[in-house]
Amino acid sequence: MADTAKYRFAPVDHRFMRLRGQLSPGERLQAMLAAREWVVGAMRSRLTLRYPNLSPEEINLTLDQKIGVRIPVPE
Repeated sequence: MADTAKYRFAPVDHRFMRLRGQLSPGERLQAMLAAREWVVGAMRSRLTLRYPNLSPEEINLTLDQKIGVRIPVPE
């Protein structure tokens, strides 16, 4: 039987939280946006490899659907 604890969330990285706490609010926002850009880029690359026949516009629409962006439909 394993002695590993079951966490609902990953354990808190106190060192990372201290480092993040030293950043100004603007720097925290920049770090968050850079991380989001990296994740979206990785997802876009994966979709491009998976569906090589789609145009960049179709890849972007597929990506928007996957991350839950609501695209307004003209009436």
